[in-house]
Amino acid sequence: MNNDSGLSTVQFALLTAIAVIVLVLAVVNTLAFNANIEQRQLFNNRQQHIAQSQKLRQVGTELVKTMAQVAATKQDQPLTDLLAGFGITFKAKPAEQADE
Repeated sequence: MNNDSGLSTVQFALLTAIAVIVLVLAVVNTLAFNANIEQRQLFNNRQQHIAQSQKLRQVGTELVKTMAQVAATKQDQPLTDLLAGFGITFKAKPAEQADE
């Protein structure tokens, strides 16, 4: 039996099924593309966070070194105790004596 398009029922059903499959694949492709964009944005945000954390770690290290130097130089016991409370201990280098 032919319909108005000149196709047999089997041909019409086959073409309709193919069209539905193509439509479903297009929707799946669009969803996967959007998910990929979201994952890339998440990845970029994490990379940025890691880079910023590394910079802050360097600043923190320098700050702790400076605080330890000040505590040793000034013999500041409260500052030494504060650093020790965070697990930071140090030994003051003996001052070099000038040749007489």
